[in-house]
Amino acid sequence: MKNASASGRDSNMELLRIVAMTMIVCGHFFYHGFAHTLKLTETYRALAPLHICGVNLFFLISGWFGIRFTLRSLVRLVGITFFFSALNVGLLALWGGEVGGKALYDLFLFPVSRGGYWFIMVYCALMILSPLLNAGMAAMGRTTFNSFLLLFTLLTLYSCGIGGNYVNVNGYTIMQAVWLYLAAAWLRRETTVTDRVPAWCWTAGFILFSAATSLAFAMSKDYSWINYNAPLVAGASLCLFLRFTRLRLRNRAVNMIAPAAFGCYLLQDGLFGREVVYKWMESTYRSMMAAHPGVSGALTVALWLAGILLAYWCVSWLLTPAANAFGGWLGRTAGRLNRRVRSLLALRR
Repeated sequence: MKNASASGRDSNMELLRIVAMTMIVCGHFFYHGFAHTLKLTETYRALAPLHICGVNLFFLISGWFGIRFTLRSLVRLVGITFFFSALNVGLLALWGGEVGGKALYDLFLFPVSRGGYWFIMVYCALMILSPLLNAGMAAMGRTTFNSFLLLFTLLTLYSCGIGGNYVNVNGYTIMQAVWLYLAAAWLRRETTVTDRVPAWCWTAGFILFSAATSLAFAMSKDYSWINYNAPLVAGASLCLFLRFTRLRLRNRAVNMIAPAAFGCYLLQDGLFGREVVYKWMESTYRSMMAAHPGVSGALTVALWLAGILLAYWCVSWLLTPAANAFGGWLGRTAGRLNRRVRSLLALRR
């Protein structure tokens, strides 16, 4: 599937990438772009469960297919992150914003660790751990793995998600990524079990879990209900993921758009996004609602947000080939250097 042409491969998981990233971008609109306005309203508490699953879905997709780790693939990811981070810094400078020495220092020496992208930090760690995780799953018998995953699930959802265990207090951690990776790998192994459930049940499960999250969040105003490891959020994520595994879809347009998903995140949540775009969104929202109160204002804002979302996807789609080329070049260079070092070490022996 990975090496298939854009027009020939199944598009269900590619479509899921688009859906998941749209969820994430919309979530950032509310959580960061409207941090002092919409985020504090009942509207946000009602809509939050509809976008909170996005990050979980990306980890599930990785577990479904499995990560085949190489130094080249890791460096490629870092290179793509650097490309979009540098673009953010450049845009901020062109805008007239302050780009100090620290920003440049962080960009060139710590594009992941200090780039502000927590997801990339965790995903890089997951990539590095993936050979160990894959070998562990392969070495375990079915009964042992089932018992282990059950215990790990209780730790993640009960002890951490409900109890607030510090090892995964809110789901923004490598522990959450590992659990989702292993859970998706288990689901891939046990399709004979999940396939017995009608597809509509997974859709209904997503709706019910999301509605329950919305209700609990609205009544309590407690943000722990929308943590990534909250049991209701995890349940909604798994149900939506399983629904997409049942789709039979081939669509060239979907396969062409999906690779731009990663760039959308890097564009939106980079330095320029945090320093300029989010602040602009909040001030523009206040102006729109003052000029168009009520339903007309809400519709105007919805159309405006749809336009911003479309703009992110379009810009990312245009820039992703260049980012991939840069990341690929760095990855190949790292791969060649790695082979040379290994050859030299072999000769010394």
